[in-house]
Amino acid sequence: MLGDDDDTVDNLTLAVSEALENAVEHAYADRDEPGTMSLVAGRDPADAHVLVVTVSDSGRWRPPVERPSYRGRGLAMIEELVDGYTVDPGPGGTTVTLRHAEPRAS
Repeated sequence: MLGDDDDTVDNLTLAVSEALENAVEHAYADRDEPGTMSLVAGRDPADAHVLVVTVSDSGRWRPPVERPSYRGRGLAMIEELVDGYTVDPGPGGTTVTLRHAEPRAS
């Protein structure tokens, strides 16, 4: 069970939080009206030991800044915290999908 491994739960919580924060901070930065975001979590139908979390917004994608900065570490942090992730920007918004396998008993 995923909840039995505190490190896994902490890592997933932090990665999902970062994806949500990115949507809040970046997707709607140039708009005057509020935007929306959604979070969907569940097990991968092909492998019940893999949790899939999707964070979506309907805002505008802003590519990461290339210059050195104290900011811009969100995706690098997500990469370290989960087994895999994808970012799919498009004209209707951005979707970030996180995938992480639960620890298996040895």
